Amino acid sequence: MDMTDKKTRYQPLSEVPTGARIVVRRVDGGRGLLSRLAAMGLVVGSDLEVLQNSQDGPMLVRARNTRVALGRNEARKILVEEWQE
Repeated sequence: MDMTDKKTRYQPLSEVPTGARIVVRRVDGGRGLLSRLAAMGLVVGSDLEVLQNSQDGPMLVRARNTRVALGRNEARKILVEEWQE
């Protein structure tokens, strides 16, 4: 299933390959998820680097010089776009 937002080029974090640098643009989740992500520094506008995405199991990203592990379901709810210098 392709969840890419055609108008904005956003895609779920779960689909981003290892090594990519991206920016969080939207989170489709409830208060609990938003609060948990904010506590880890993952908020709209955050720059991330995907350290590990093997397409099964948790993802590992770097946010603000901190490594963060995310479950696949969480990563599907975080919409991102490619980071532009």
